[in-house]
Amino acid sequence: MKNRLPQTALTLLVAWIMLVLLSWILTALNPTADLRSLLSAEGIRWLFGRFVYTLSSPLLIWLVLGVMAYGPLTESQLFRLRRPLGVKERFALRVVMLELTIVVVIMALLTLLPQPLLLTATGTVNHSSFLHCLVPVTCVTLIIAGLTFGVGAGKIDGLAGAYNSLVAGFRSGGHLFVFYVLIVLLCSTIGYVFDL
Repeated sequence: MKNRLPQTALTLLVAWIMLVLLSWILTALNPTADLRSLLSAEGIRWLFGRFVYTLSSPLLIWLVLGVMAYGPLTESQLFRLRRPLGVKERFALRVVMLELTIVVVIMALLTLLPQPLLLTATGTVNHSSFLHCLVPVTCVTLIIAGLTFGVGAGKIDGLAGAYNSLVAGFRSGGHLFVFYVLIVLLCSTIGYVFDL
């Protein structure tokens, strides 16, 4: 799997370059075509002027939080528990279950009570604050659960260990950011060239 990642990234980059060149050639051959070239003055301004705006999206924040959550969950070995559990592990697991229960109760109170705060004015879930915060709240809850279990069970040592476990997720999932940039760049360029 790891050996295919560089080839996949190269394929995405070559596809983007081919799209740029193809849009330039097609607009040069047929100026009245309903295409925009990325190598025109307008295209270059779009590419450089909108690059950061194009990359900044909720998906990027979800990716950052998801990668951060992966670190404490793997470092704490929360999902690799083996019986019999020690006293520290049982206590840490109970604290994690309490934390998860508190988060679920809070989210339920914010969405199920009359005049819920996280739903839309009409009380629906579509385009509500609840949907916008679901992934971040889940990731932060997993981060807290992983750190709590790791520190409580003695798998993560102190503040430095907690920080290192957060960074460990980026060591494991850092390649996802390369794909994020390449995929978003390719999709936004397709949207620009074909005026979608």
